[in-house]
Amino acid sequence: MRRLKSTGTRKPHHQVSQKRPPPCAAIRLRQPTDRELLRIVSPAVAGCSAEAENLSAGRRCSRPCDPSADGSRDPQGRSVATDETGQGTAGDSRGYNIFVFTVLHQNPTTALKSNFPGIPNVSSEGSLYREAGVDIKLAQDLLGSVKQRIEETRRPEVLEEIAGFGGLFQLDVGCYREPVLVSSIDGVGTKLMIARLTNQHETIGRDLVNHCVNDIATVGAEPLYFMDYIGIGKLRSPLFEDVLSGMAEACTSQDISILGGETAEMPGIYGDDYDVVGSITGVVEKSKMITGAAIGAGHVIVGLGSSGLHTNGYSLARMILFAQSRFSVDTELSEIGEPLGRALLRPHLCYWPAIKKALAADLPVHGMAHITGGGFYDNIPRMIPDKLHAVVMPGVLPCPPIFAVIQTRGNISDKEMYHVFNMGVGMVWIVPPEAADSAADVCRAAGFEAAAIGEIADGAGPVQIRGIDCE
Repeated sequence: MRRLKSTGTRKPHHQVSQKRPPPCAAIRLRQPTDRELLRIVSPAVAGCSAEAENLSAGRRCSRPCDPSADGSRDPQGRSVATDETGQGTAGDSRGYNIFVFTVLHQNPTTALKSNFPGIPNVSSEGSLYREAGVDIKLAQDLLGSVKQRIEETRRPEVLEEIAGFGGLFQLDVGCYREPVLVSSIDGVGTKLMIARLTNQHETIGRDLVNHCVNDIATVGAEPLYFMDYIGIGKLRSPLFEDVLSGMAEACTSQDISILGGETAEMPGIYGDDYDVVGSITGVVEKSKMITGAAIGAGHVIVGLGSSGLHTNGYSLARMILFAQSRFSVDTELSEIGEPLGRALLRPHLCYWPAIKKALAADLPVHGMAHITGGGFYDNIPRMIPDKLHAVVMPGVLPCPPIFAVIQTRGNISDKEMYHVFNMGVGMVWIVPPEAADSAADVCRAAGFEAAAIGEIADGAGPVQIRGIDCE
């Protein structure tokens, strides 16, 4: 289903080239239609118009083309253009002797060069498209190299490719009384620029999938299938395979099907850069949705540790570390103990394994928030009833040292740090006080650092962080 975004037509994967005659085969000429005249790539001179009768009769030219035979014609302006089927146009710059021809040869460009040696610029539409920056065949070849990994993500609900333009997923509605589909779409921001600087793109696909999974998991939805978009200025290897392989790896680990995707090679838009977008769909039983409605004063906020910046705050981080501090991705700081590039590329953690365990154990998780762009101040309130607010105790969970480096080098206030970054907390759960220890234990059993980091208090208002907004 992934296809290269283009305005041209490409052959199906299964199409086999037909055997054609050798280069000296006939070149058949006819007058072009008005529409075909518009497709002439550059001014052209037929050159061999005197031999048109011989050519149309199936005979090879009796002499090489002589571009200078007519003094009114400029030999440097002569060209021949064909498309990949061997059909093209030839003519002069003033519209004289213009013909449409069909070359009966496996390689039309070779045939034209053999039959029209006096015409200097012989090319095909396919090569011109590549020269314009779009390589359809390369996209097909690169996709083929990772096709097996993508197919390994297939769940039983995925139907065969009955329709080539859409993914088919048959939900087993018998497993639910009132199934509710949950969808989300997101990207990874300018973390892509760190990947480009380090030439390390393996984690980007994982970041994209994990971010999307976390978003829909906050309402208790099981992730079902994932779709992606890659927009790129110049398709290249191994970048393309690395990104897709990362997506496939993340999807396989969480039992998510890659249902389809889109690759758009657009040199006029992206230049040397690329962008990725992911869309995910999951399902949850309506009666079991986590909505935040049951949250009350006294509920405990349980934080789950992060691996680093995850997928937000990179514009600020890059400005501080690279533009102002003049560091590079290879700079090793004693505070971090590894190159900056590696610290900044640490993958976004996926919290679905812990959430799945909590749901299976009927743990009373009444609210969840994924701490992404907007930090604590913008994300935690999204799940709290209007008449309540959250009070958070900072520093309970370990904070990756990259945050301290950014704050110190950029002289950033504590409040802004908690408004931009996750500060070591990638997700929070809100549970009744009696379930706080069990919630933390479930998270740790799933491999995450977890601890109670705050509580819910009466009164509408913004998030309060102790030591910053309150005592």
